[in-house]
Amino acid sequence: MKVEVSLNGHDFIDTRHVFSYYDIPVLEDILPKSGPITGGSNIWLKGKRFSKLAEGLKTVKCRFTEIMSDDATDDEIAKMKIKYIPAYPIDGETMKCTTPPGFTGGD
Repeated sequence: MKVEVSLNGHDFIDTRHVFSYYDIPVLEDILPKSGPITGGSNIWLKGKRFSKLAEGLKTVKCRFTEIMSDDATDDEIAKMKIKYIPAYPIDGETMKCTTPPGFTGGD
């Protein structure tokens, strides 16, 4: 959708920006469920509504977050590892990303 701006509600100026809407994707499965600590495993994300998400955005990423114990302190939580890795659309129901190294557990 093209974005235009007006100061008076009548005279609109083309901003040359585009805004895209997409349905929130639904993640149904991740394959495989685990991999080596060295990373480098391809993760296949299976779900619905991936095609519009990948079309509308320039970059889609997988976020890998270190799992903390239930009794983790605020300081430990603040230092929690988070890594963002590019995700690539395979088809309307499948995306792929590669696991980063160095996580002993995560989501």
